Amino acid sequence: MAAPGLELVTVETWLYTRLANNAVGVSDRVYADVAPRGSTFPLVIYQLQTPEDVMTLSGVRIMTRGTWIVKAVMPTQSFGDLSEIAELIDSRLHRQRYTIAGEGIVLACVREAPFKMTEVTDGLPIRHLGGFFRVFAQ
Repeated sequence: MAAPGLELVTVETWLYTRLANNAVGVSDRVYADVAPRGSTFPLVIYQLQTPEDVMTLSGVRIMTRGTWIVKAVMPTQSFGDLSEIAELIDSRLHRQRYTIAGEGIVLACVREAPFKMTEVTDGLPIRHLGGFFRVFAQ
């Protein structure tokens, strides 16, 4: 069993490894939480949404499960411009399992729901397209 909180680092390492240099048109522009100022688009961002420990009735922690949002991000007028990257995110993460990442293990990952959002920055629409992924790790 990993040290408390280390499971989240394991999952972040696993997400980066699964997505960097594998996402069409993204190369290594894969970031945890936020992209650095001045980053080139398109890019992929992953963020933890809801972590939760799984325990036995006696309080022994056996794993951590968390929902992560993983999304392609780009200033564009159309979500269609992000669809190829979003499909690749899904294929690299959905139904993947038992992978050793750093000191921990990712037991399984499944997409639970799609995600899309638009924000406006300096008058430009920034679109986000991807999904919510449930990841189980030790």
